[in-house]
Amino acid sequence: MSKELINSTLLEGLGGKGIGITVCDLAKYIASTGILVSPFVGRTRGFIPLPGAAYGINPDNMSEQGAGFYKSRVAQGHLNLIPQEDENELGRLEKRLRRAVEARTLTDVFMPVKAYEDLKSEFNNIREEYFATRDRIGAKWDVLVAEFENGAREMLEGIEMPQQLRAKLMGDFMSQVPTKEDYVRSFKMELHVKAFPAVNVTEGLSDSIAADVKATWQEDVVSTAILSIERQIGEGWSRLNKAMNSYVKADRLAPVAIKAISKFAVELRWKNVFNNALLTKLSDTLVNLDSVPDETAAEKIEDGIAYIYKYAKENHLDLNLKGISYDAFTLDSMAKTLAA
Repeated sequence: MSKELINSTLLEGLGGKGIGITVCDLAKYIASTGILVSPFVGRTRGFIPLPGAAYGINPDNMSEQGAGFYKSRVAQGHLNLIPQEDENELGRLEKRLRRAVEARTLTDVFMPVKAYEDLKSEFNNIREEYFATRDRIGAKWDVLVAEFENGAREMLEGIEMPQQLRAKLMGDFMSQVPTKEDYVRSFKMELHVKAFPAVNVTEGLSDSIAADVKATWQEDVVSTAILSIERQIGEGWSRLNKAMNSYVKADRLAPVAIKAISKFAVELRWKNVFNNALLTKLSDTLVNLDSVPDETAAEKIEDGIAYIYKYAKENHLDLNLKGISYDAFTLDSMAKTLAA
């Protein structure tokens, strides 16, 4: 299969760039235009398990301090050493990094080189904020530990149990509190970046294993290209129909939907790595959608829906027709009226 032509009309646009559509050629092309990127985030969470002896707690039996500690620091069977507001800020930055990567990848990990250059700048900003937040937590570590110890003690005082067990639980809690140095050192925020395998390497492997490795490599090459295209088509279908649904209901296009579609059209210029004809058509049709009257914008959106539907039908791609403003008969009619 490596030197045989790939039978997929989704990739026909690459022929216009002088690239033979074989697995070998496609692999080299993918390796020259994109990389594999995934975010990695790690840190000590400061979660301290809450033993069964401390379950069934009624905060009404506690002092004000103990009840406040319980309500703010107990969740899902553990105690939170780090205050919720600090956890929220760290979580926000972790989610921001994941979304930044997801917004630029065409599959789970494949990212155009141009997108990575932009991501690297945003990553550095997020990482700087992340470690600055870590340092702020580290700067007040002694106070956090003291607050945790006092709050946990007040919480336990409000639970009916033998004093000996209470002392043991308190000791268990505090023994699991990390040192400031260990907590600070545990933080990691990285981008794992790898080159796409342009060639299949099987040296030193038995024939049977080499054959399996080759088959997997070939599948990865083709699926990376096909999935990259299909995901953009699916995103376009979703965005356009969402906008049209609001237009049908309110007789106007929601500004946020127009902005999202215009952004999508601009992004297709770098996301359309494989020069797919439909994606090129959508980008040309929908770009600057936010600068035309609603009626014109609605016509362009409807054209985009028709383009996608016709292309999907010709290429046997699945589209979700639930919850949209058109039935299959109407979509067929729209597709037939498109200019050749």
